Amino acid sequence: MEQGWVNTQAVFKIVSDVGSFAVIDGDWGLGQVMGRKATDLAIHKARENGTAIVTGRQCCHMGRFGEYPEIAARSGMAAVLFS
Repeated sequence: MEQGWVNTQAVFKIVSDVGSFAVIDGDWGLGQVMGRKATDLAIHKARENGTAIVTGRQCCHMGRFGEYPEIAARSGMAAVLFS
């Protein structure tokens, strides 16, 4: 952050949203924030459509990836995967 590699004012954007599929842009912000918002979006889309694929771009380190499927499982959804 001190070197400006992380956008501390990042705005999470959905750049494509079609049925059970979405592409999100993290605006080079904190990956953990994008990961949680993407997980929430995937859970919402899976509830509406039966399944969901959410892929992300332009974010910094997302932390422990195992957290996101755990959140989905607690919500009743089987899994959340990111590419």
